Amino acid sequence: MQSHNEDSITTQASQDARTWKPLRLLTFYRVILASLLAILFFGLHDETSLGLSYPVVYGYAVLAYLVFSVLAGFSTRLRIPGYEFQAITQVLVDIGAITLLMLASGGPASGLGILLIIAVATGSILLSSRIAFAFAACATLAVIGEHFYSNWLTRSTGSGDFTQAGLHGLTFFVTAAVTTLQVQRIRESEALAYSRGIDVANLAKLNAHIVQRLQAGIIVTDHDDNIRLINDAARKLLHVTDTHDGQT
Repeated sequence: MQSHNEDSITTQASQDARTWKPLRLLTFYRVILASLLAILFFGLHDETSLGLSYPVVYGYAVLAYLVFSVLAGFSTRLRIPGYEFQAITQVLVDIGAITLLMLASGGPASGLGILLIIAVATGSILLSSRIAFAFAACATLAVIGEHFYSNWLTRSTGSGDFTQAGLHGLTFFVTAAVTTLQVQRIRESEALAYSRGIDVANLAKLNAHIVQRLQAGIIVTDHDDNIRLINDAARKLLHVTDTHDGQT
């Protein structure tokens, strides 16, 4: 029963290490990112291109993003609602918020496009490959939509921006594919290591059982002469009735 509880605790810890822990790290990163984007805009507005095209839109968007980041941090700590819902919602909000900030800052020239790549990569780490490619598709549509809307507002007909949007979309899908592949390999290695650990533990139990059933007396001590192992035959030969491993 104790061994079963220990295995359950180990499995739960391993599951948390692949789910809630990375999600908490994402919320921490998001708070720092949103805070930095807000500080650069409100504190160094004249020295950055952030909010250059639509400063009012950028101001409201970055404040809303910061509030969401803080609330997401608390929600992740409480684990309410469930993991998958939180992960999907947070990544989609990242894509939407960054796209809006990019629109308000003049498009890809603002340099905010790299943040979309990070959002797609984190989504690929947190969730399955199918959802990861869905994130890549959402990010691609968001960037293309941003270009359409921006060109519509400025009455521009240039094709260069759409080529750049297409390249961004290709980058998103490549990011999703590479990240998913690497995550899959890491998880396979973890599963193999865990399986081998179980095999080693079972082999150790089998060896201990065999040693206890040997007719010859066996005593194993460490460098300090503390008994680490003594079998039943040795107890009988030494007339020991209550000797535990780790005692002299």
